[in-house]
Amino acid sequence: MHYNIQRPLVEMKKAFSGYKIGSPRTRETYYFVITLIIKDFFYLKHYFDSFYSVRLEHVQVLMKHWEKKSLSNVTIGSRLSILRKYLAILKHDINLPTNVELGLSRKKVISGPPEAIDMNKLFQTVKHPLTQLILKLQICFGLTKEEAVKFKIQLYPGNNKVLYVSKLVSYNNKDRLIRIYSAEQELILTQLLDEIGLHPSLSEKYSKAALMNFYHAELGLYEFSSKTSFRATYARNTFDYLVHQKMLSHDEAITQIAQEMGLPQTKTIKKWLSHE
Repeated sequence: MHYNIQRPLVEMKKAFSGYKIGSPRTRETYYFVITLIIKDFFYLKHYFDSFYSVRLEHVQVLMKHWEKKSLSNVTIGSRLSILRKYLAILKHDINLPTNVELGLSRKKVISGPPEAIDMNKLFQTVKHPLTQLILKLQICFGLTKEEAVKFKIQLYPGNNKVLYVSKLVSYNNKDRLIRIYSAEQELILTQLLDEIGLHPSLSEKYSKAALMNFYHAELGLYEFSSKTSFRATYARNTFDYLVHQKMLSHDEAITQIAQEMGLPQTKTIKKWLSHE
């Protein structure tokens, strides 16, 4: 039988066209991730004309493929979350386990800072969307918590995969650029846009002092230290991506991460990566 990858792609477009899934940016991310999943299935020689042919064992093979590509648990979990949404839209129940059941919580690591914590536990515990946004901007974009509340979504001219952080936002009063590497980052930007509406940033919609007080209080309520350097997770995940996916040398990757995080020296990055 002759299979054509265009058929499941057309099926996807038809399914999403009749379902409201948020902002245009969110829809673009969903299209991107499901298209990537379909292409990966065909790369793995699981050919089909309709997604209804996909079974749990096929998803398990797909996950092993992603693991071999050294994708982080965060990225794999994000893709599977979108896959679950797509399966629900199709009403195709293959009983895909939750991310926790699949063992996608980040492995505990030993690093320089003593405050390394389980990120999966963090987001299961901290519920308020504002606190979650401030955390996500640190973990997935390498921002400080103060930068996160002042952060304005500004794409670098001519490149929609690079964000511009102005010196008015940057903690060291210097302009810098942050690259967009993943669909998860796109989702977070969509969540931020949905939250701030017509306002430029969280701190211009809400009081900065109130945001920080609430952030510290909620983390303290659940016994997480607000002094934790959550952005260290960004350094580790981005280092893995640059070395394994972009084939940069260790030194090149560390230098690029330091520039994106606004760090004048690389010793802090090396300390965060000391467990690698």
